[in-house]
Amino acid sequence: MTSERGQSTPFFLCFLVLMTVMVGTMVNVGQAINRRIALQIVADAGAWTGATNMAIGLNGLAEVNQWRRDIEPIASVGVPLAGLIGLDGMVQKIWEVGTIIINFVDTGIQVGYAKIPYDEAARVTWYNAHDLFPGEQLEWYEGYRPWGDPDAVNEEVPFSKSRPTACQDQPFWTSTFFVLPCLVDLAPIENTVYYVVPCFPFGYCPSSYTYVKWFEKEGEEISFVWVVKAPETKAIFNPFDVFGDDAIPEMVAAAHAKPVGGTIEEGEDEYRVRMEPLSAAAMYFSPSAALHGGNYDPIFEKWRRVLY
Repeated sequence: MTSERGQSTPFFLCFLVLMTVMVGTMVNVGQAINRRIALQIVADAGAWTGATNMAIGLNGLAEVNQWRRDIEPIASVGVPLAGLIGLDGMVQKIWEVGTIIINFVDTGIQVGYAKIPYDEAARVTWYNAHDLFPGEQLEWYEGYRPWGDPDAVNEEVPFSKSRPTACQDQPFWTSTFFVLPCLVDLAPIENTVYYVVPCFPFGYCPSSYTYVKWFEKEGEEISFVWVVKAPETKAIFNPFDVFGDDAIPEMVAAAHAKPVGGTIEEGEDEYRVRMEPLSAAAMYFSPSAALHGGNYDPIFEKWRRVLY
């Protein structure tokens, strides 16, 4: 009689191999999902930090504008009154000296906070990357896509670093040959004061003095979009190199935050930060990213939604 002992062993081994592959695949998929979520957290923190520093800079500009409003009566009231007695030139000089001092403060805020948001976002991202992606080298940059960018028509292309930081109408520099970096573009609000000065041999003559009262923010909305890229990496479960050297693909995540609440023109230093969906930046950024969330899949060349 033939023995049937051991006949189930091949089936059990095949089942064991199949189950091991299934469990390993689940582990690797979980690893990829965890990396996606961790990468989005890093991008969110970077965007929040950058926008926070933008808000600090905008609050500084609003406060400086309030100083301009405080000294505005010197020109609008003081110059006409001084014109009655022929001292309008002295009052104008007082106003201009005060304005020059304020412009220097404005310069420091504009130039400093043109770069501080990026530097602080990079610092926070570096810390979080070392915590969530130990031993890996992530890439990050500030993402921006303005009107007129030919890449903007390709909705599947990730963001590129191109936020402009040069002011056109600068309260602190009028030369067209040397343009300083700045946080935002400011447009001057001008005013003309009419007054009288002594006319010889007798009487008074009308005169006028045109000056910049304060500035208003012009141009597009100010946002901070932060893009973080994680490299390919090995899978946790990869016996005999079944899944290849770099089974987990490269990933790109983006996040969008913006300063809201304050008003530079009114001198209201109440800017604070609000996280925005990428759809809020759809006019300037990748339309597909706006529709599908914050992770870019280079394998299928599409943006993928992130679920928290």
